Amino acid sequence: MFEKVERAYKTFDESYSHIEAGKRIQKAAEEKKAGLKKKFIIGLAAICFLISFFFASLVSKIQFIQSKVMASSMLVLGVIAFVVYKKVIEPQYLKNAYVNEMQDALEEVKRGFEIMDEKSSDLYVIPEDYRYRTAMDYIYKVMKDNRAETLNDALAMFDDQLHRWRMEDMQRKFVEHEAEIAKNVKHIRANTAASAAANVASIGFDVFTSLF
Repeated sequence: MFEKVERAYKTFDESYSHIEAGKRIQKAAEEKKAGLKKKFIIGLAAICFLISFFFASLVSKIQFIQSKVMASSMLVLGVIAFVVYKKVIEPQYLKNAYVNEMQDALEEVKRGFEIMDEKSSDLYVIPEDYRYRTAMDYIYKVMKDNRAETLNDALAMFDDQLHRWRMEDMQRKFVEHEAEIAKNVKHIRANTAASAAANVASIGFDVFTSLF
């Protein structure tokens, strides 16, 4: 049985490695696009400001008129820059800037699923609900280490472990929630004490001033 599980694991690992690589490439491409988008927006904003400032300096030396001209030109240039960005920069340059990376990501994911289809007979030994990275790694490891004699034993062990992980996560969230409550209570007490001290000081000052 272990030989079948091992074969299934290697097939899964091979296919999933391609899928994970595709996701990494896609993430890098999206980060690249976001970075370029940010640079373009900052650049256009800087250009609009400089042109508006230049126009305002040419119109008049009167500060009030300069401000109105600068504000108006900034508004007009901002609208123009937005249209140029949406109609030209974003659909043309930004789209083409990472199209190759997205194509590579698609090819990696596609190859991963092709391996699954080509070697589907190897995967049938593992129930479909357990065909994901955490489960496959755990099942393969406990059988390789002879901690489970049969696949059913390995599946049962994983179910127990998954339950423990979920309980630990719930416990962690509960402890974090309790700690946050304690922190808020401490903050409220500190504010209440400060407010009370301020009220006492105010009353004392009023009493003192009333004597004079």
